[in-house]
Amino acid sequence: MRVFGLKSSFGIVCCAVSVSMLAGCVTPSANPPSVLETQLQARVEKAVSIDEIAPGFAMAVIGPAPEKSYSAAAGVADPDGRAFTPDTPLRIASNTKTFTAATILRLWEKDLIDIDASISDLIDPAFNLILQNDGYDTAAITVRHMLMHTAGLPDHADAGYINLVMADPTKQWTRAEQVELVTTAHDPLGPPNGQFSYSDTGYILLGDIIEKVTGEPLATVVRRELKFSEIGLGATWWEQVENPPAQSEARAIQYLSGVETTSWNGSIDLYGGGGLMMSANDLAKFTAALFRGQVFDNPNTLETMMQAPGN
Repeated sequence: MRVFGLKSSFGIVCCAVSVSMLAGCVTPSANPPSVLETQLQARVEKAVSIDEIAPGFAMAVIGPAPEKSYSAAAGVADPDGRAFTPDTPLRIASNTKTFTAATILRLWEKDLIDIDASISDLIDPAFNLILQNDGYDTAAITVRHMLMHTAGLPDHADAGYINLVMADPTKQWTRAEQVELVTTAHDPLGPPNGQFSYSDTGYILLGDIIEKVTGEPLATVVRRELKFSEIGLGATWWEQVENPPAQSEARAIQYLSGVETTSWNGSIDLYGGGGLMMSANDLAKFTAALFRGQVFDNPNTLETMMQAPGN
């Protein structure tokens, strides 16, 4: 589920998720703080105390060497006043899409999937029928189209969906219900590759494809193929499916427009468009590993991942 605005996001305790997790993280140096460290700390304190972006905020920067990497945090992670830190995990929402896309591309470089193949033979037949009955030419939609948000699929996770979730925050949503919702609430946007339009629905279908191709749960495949253990992600897990790592801090309390959402059923954003719990440090470490060529086997895979839609 994407962030519509910092103050209305699901991660308001650390709602600048995509900002606060730009790079990696390390243990703070025992030496006097550098200019960069001082600037980072000032930025996060301003975000909390002056800009009121969120009750808690963290940033992390990875440099060319451990001694050139820094992190900073300010504010609180819960109403009891627990300090928010760069190691505090929370729902990272649509940042999960990076992991879903990277996993598809890992399977592609292993020749387990063709990203230019039609989705009609890859997604669950029930999902294929739902889409076809709503006018989608699933034979013309490819995996690449869904990766690039150019499949002509609207986004089921719109304001109407938020209202449904708020009406029953304990509901356990299925992927099928979310696919069905996009067809009942929206018409197709047009033929594939006609336009860019952000779609959570496309990414939950990509999650389904990962499971169908491998015969394994999405969380298991993502963890293995993206080398979570090798990278050292100690505050990362898939909500509802995995247990938090023993060494992880407690997760942050999260809000949406002032409403506490921590206890909302994780299935609202679980199946590939979202789903990961993660700290700023862990998302930073993964991002650094991805762009340093430590995740993919073939450097060309990262080049493919960086391609723009082109429509």
